[in-house]
Amino acid sequence: MYIHHLVTTRVNRVSVIEFNESFYVRLWDIAQLLGVKQPFQLVADMKEFLGEEAILSGEATEPYRFKEDTSRALYMEVRNVVFYLRRARIRQKFSNNIKAQLVTELEAFME
Repeated sequence: MYIHHLVTTRVNRVSVIEFNESFYVRLWDIAQLLGVKQPFQLVADMKEFLGEEAILSGEATEPYRFKEDTSRALYMEVRNVVFYLRRARIRQKFSNNIKAQLVTELEAFME
């Protein structure tokens, strides 16, 4: 009998949208990448920390949201995501390594 081990890597893509010289990401993509089990709670925590106006949906996202998204899809400017990830105490379980990589990659869009 032989035992074979597979090494797999899960690839998550987070699309960064550029519109009117600003960059946006879909919050569900961020939650999925971080491995957050309760994305609604993450969004609620972000809203509490950053303010309701930081969470974008509806008509505000119509010019740049993905065709498969409805007006209820939630987006946020990259600078707000980075600010939240660097400063807030995230209540859900997540990967610190992935968070650090995400912040580094998102900061490149802010330069």
